[in-house]
Amino acid sequence: MWVFAVLFEIPDVSGLIEQHLTARSGDDLPKRNDDDDRLIDSEYGTVELAGKPHYVSEIVHRFDPVWYSELAGEIKARDAANATMNEESSQ
Repeated sequence: MWVFAVLFEIPDVSGLIEQHLTARSGDDLPKRNDDDDRLIDSEYGTVELAGKPHYVSEIVHRFDPVWYSELAGEIKARDAANATMNEESSQ
């Protein structure tokens, strides 16, 4: 880090990095949306936690928002591929 500080004349590189990370925390994570919620929930339904049902989309997003987005993308891609195969076989 001292090389960076010397090259760019920044006295507190650690402070700058910490400030940048704090400013970014959570801002760039995928947000939940109704379409992806319905897609994931139609695929996986609900699970029971502590005796109460919870939608899988809610749990996945709270656990890992990036995984939530990737999971929805995988389901969309699979559904699109299936739709394409069905169209080709019906022709």
